[in-house]
Amino acid sequence: MVNLYIPDMAELFINVIQPYIMALAKRRLDTGEDFAPLEPKYSKFKQRLTGDLRPLRWKEGEREQLAPSLMNPSDAYHILQVSSNEVTLGSNAPNAGVIYGGTNQFGEAFPARLPYHLTDENKLELEALVFAYIQSKSEASQ
Repeated sequence: MVNLYIPDMAELFINVIQPYIMALAKRRLDTGEDFAPLEPKYSKFKQRLTGDLRPLRWKEGEREQLAPSLMNPSDAYHILQVSSNEVTLGSNAPNAGVIYGGTNQFGEAFPARLPYHLTDENKLELEALVFAYIQSKSEASQ
């Protein structure tokens, strides 16, 4: 039997899990992948204003705060708090709560659009990365 004890999960999170989640969020935010399309009235409004129909995005570089804070750890609104056994990851950008769904200014209900949501496939990919990282650490310590 082989036992592996990891006293501090912060290293694992910072070196493996966070980069994976940031890349996943960036892909979703850049492409709109895995998000429901925009609501009809809001879609027309946003198309006229920005020409960009990706959910949770605005004109890049102009007034855009939420998306960069969700995919860039160095963004001023990005939240990352890591301890040996707990992680908080997210955004404190204005209107960050829209990722959980709600009602827009046109009275249209909109669903949650969660950039950090892990599908079963994502979980398997991440599990493989975590295992490989732990294995490499284990081999390095021998």
